[in-house]
Amino acid sequence: MADIILSKIDVLTAFLKKPVERDYVLPSFPLGKVGILASAGGTGKSFYALQAAFQVAAGRCCNFDLGGVKVKNEPARVLFISLEDEACDIESRLNAIWQYWKDDEERRSWLDDLSDVVEIYGLAGLGAVLIDEDCRSTSYYDAIYNKSMSMPGLRLIIIDTLRRAHDCDENNNGSMSRVLRYFEILAKNTGAAVLLLHHENKGGFGDADAGASAVRGASAIVDNARYVMRLQTMLPKDARERDIDDDMRRFWVRASLEKSNYGPPQASAWLRRSAGGVMINGEPGELIKKENISNLRNINGNGWRNDN
Repeated sequence: MADIILSKIDVLTAFLKKPVERDYVLPSFPLGKVGILASAGGTGKSFYALQAAFQVAAGRCCNFDLGGVKVKNEPARVLFISLEDEACDIESRLNAIWQYWKDDEERRSWLDDLSDVVEIYGLAGLGAVLIDEDCRSTSYYDAIYNKSMSMPGLRLIIIDTLRRAHDCDENNNGSMSRVLRYFEILAKNTGAAVLLLHHENKGGFGDADAGASAVRGASAIVDNARYVMRLQTMLPKDARERDIDDDMRRFWVRASLEKSNYGPPQASAWLRRSAGGVMINGEPGELIKKENISNLRNINGNGWRNDN
């Protein structure tokens, strides 16, 4: 076994050295770290993540109204790996995003320009597993790692979902620590932030105060993540306070930052699930101007899918 050389931190130098300002890929989510985006099935986390990919890629140059996602970077590259959806499903969502913004010349132009810097791969149906039952990386992990390392300017890597990425025991702290370690290596070596999409446990359903504890599986998942974002469909009590009927409340989603080790707290944001499933920032109770409400109640195409 090769000798390990430990690198000591010079405490005095650290006292006197001006801290390097952190570069956040999303509010309070710094580059080079691993984060979690969690929600119950059918809430829209896959669509949210896909839209966030374009927002991060556009940076400060264009705002796509994805509540609270204000970024400072110049245009950058993003890699999106879907282990749940096939190419045709992702293409439908992309079309829904384009259809929503097609009459907005500036945003449509940005979406067209970003088509080359947002790289998306749909691996569902291929048996793609990144980490096997013995917590060892597979050729799929190696392919994603190598692809990431070959993308200069890569800022964000999205893995949809964590459960599909491995064959380990999700409730075993030791196993999940080892799984998260692979994504930590990916984040550190590429310099990009790695966002893992994940599910909530049943105990978190309907509990707005569950916070990061709503994340399903071993506590090591949250413990090893440096950032946890949660999406939750509007609760009945919130709808009653805003005089929103039970059908329409399901079109509203609350995005809340539940954990951040390296950034300040962030205010929660409300998102409206619009035509095709596109999520747009807005305050509940406002009139829906762009969509016909009767059409919203019967959405069944243009990329709409209840993610599990």
